[in-house]
Amino acid sequence: MVSFDAAEPGTDARAWDAALAALPALALPAVDRVVVLAAHADDETLGAGGLLARLGASGVTLEVVCVTDGAASHAGVGRDELVATRRAELREALDVLCPGAQVHVLDHPDAATGAHRAGVRADLARVLDAGTVGARLLVVAPWRGDGHHDHRVVGEVAAELAAERGAHLWEYPVWLWHWGDPDAGLPEGARALILRDAEVVAKMRALGAYESQTMPDAAGNAPVLHARFLRHVVRDVETFVVTPARGAADRPERLGAEYFTELYGRREDPWRLGTRWYERRKRALTVASLPREDLGRVLEIGCSLGHLTVDLASRAREVVALDVAERAVEQARQRVADAGLADRVDVRVGSALDALPDGPFDTVVVSEVGYYLSRTDLADLATRLLGVLAPAGCVVTCHWRHDVPEYPLTGDDARDVLARGLGLRRLVEHVEEDFVLDVLSRDPRSVAALEGLT
Repeated sequence: MVSFDAAEPGTDARAWDAALAALPALALPAVDRVVVLAAHADDETLGAGGLLARLGASGVTLEVVCVTDGAASHAGVGRDELVATRRAELREALDVLCPGAQVHVLDHPDAATGAHRAGVRADLARVLDAGTVGARLLVVAPWRGDGHHDHRVVGEVAAELAAERGAHLWEYPVWLWHWGDPDAGLPEGARALILRDAEVVAKMRALGAYESQTMPDAAGNAPVLHARFLRHVVRDVETFVVTPARGAADRPERLGAEYFTELYGRREDPWRLGTRWYERRKRALTVASLPREDLGRVLEIGCSLGHLTVDLASRAREVVALDVAERAVEQARQRVADAGLADRVDVRVGSALDALPDGPFDTVVVSEVGYYLSRTDLADLATRLLGVLAPAGCVVTCHWRHDVPEYPLTGDDARDVLARGLGLRRLVEHVEEDFVLDVLSRDPRSVAALEGLT
């Protein structure tokens, strides 16, 4: 168990910047109902206020459960008065964040959830089981490792109940930011939900409702949540430790333009494509695997910041590159111009799911995008690629092989769907622990055969 004093200066908020910036971005899974648990009134806003604001505007069935009565936050204040104050603050905060949400207040004794664990579990089970049978469920709860007794107990119970029901589980830290050491890293499974400006504003307004926690009391004592601590929770990102629901069917259907727009809005180079040796090496292998020195007319789907686009253009007569994120396209166009290749490269904002540019294309590149789509979308894309592929054309596919729960498919699954849908001869198969690369071609001849060596 972690031991800490909430009144200590704690970890400086700026010390977490690098660790948070490196987190993978998080997308909401495809669910019908979300239940957000709070050990105390204010936890839901501190840890998941931005998420609540997003859910409140989404139309999904949303419920908020406050487990304790909050009566232990202040000494010398009458219990009934404090309970009534904290309950009123909870309602006011949720009216800002998600006014249509259903609210449950369970009133278990504050600071004593361990002693009342069986009752807490029974009450939470009743709430979770009151939804529509078969509805896809996301449970959001305090992180079990947060170092606070009530957060731990509620988090552990939530994890048990979510696992029993096959639900997604997102756990939000609250006090980790105060006592934690950024150099020690973040919990396994930590992901970043990138907040929109309106969601950050709503969260700050909702925090303002909790005057009993953020302002000095009547006797002039320092607030429970001091200003140094609050700097941790007014960021444009919220962190969740993610445990996905059982089964691939619970993954999101697809990740669309909004996901990538928010991702590039948060970080200019989310995957460090321009600086990581891993990325530079992978691009070099991708280009080197293509069987013809002259790539002819190239279609690149999901060009991102244009690093691979430039490499392809150095061997192509023309490149048409697509990406759904405008910020990525702007950077790709600038990178192409800086390389002096603008006369042969056309970078466009667009989705391959909507319409493909007119063919034919001698080379088609599908690199690190297939797992963002559903199996149906990917199979349909493969069929349409055949319609724009030149008679001797080839398709190169490349995919990350480690599982990312918030992606619709694994890299291996995306590879298999594309290969089956295209039905072309596999000229190159490069498999590593981290990624897999295939070159599939209508022309069955090897490089040596193309060169007249065999």
